[in-house]
Amino acid sequence: MPTSVITDGCKSMCGAIATILLGVPHRLCIWHIKTNATTTVHNREFVSAFTHLAKSRISTEEFEIRWESLITKHGLSANKWLRDSNQPRDVSHVTIG
Repeated sequence: MPTSVITDGCKSMCGAIATILLGVPHRLCIWHIKTNATTTVHNREFVSAFTHLAKSRISTEEFEIRWESLITKHGLSANKWLRDSNQPRDVSHVTIG
């Protein structure tokens, strides 16, 4: 049994890990998150600010406040990928690398 699993946040992988690897910590890789944001959102300023936010050592509540502010600032409220993807809502689950 692995001691932890690091993925890009793919919904099917997250579901499989939660079902099959019970109790194994699942972390999201910041490199994959940044790459996915770059290819999907096409806004360098947003991606830079998002990467900085994801690397911040802040509470989940503060992350949520800053996340919503970031989405609003860049006019991305209607962006389907940002709303539907498995973004790192709890920053303790992001692995810097």
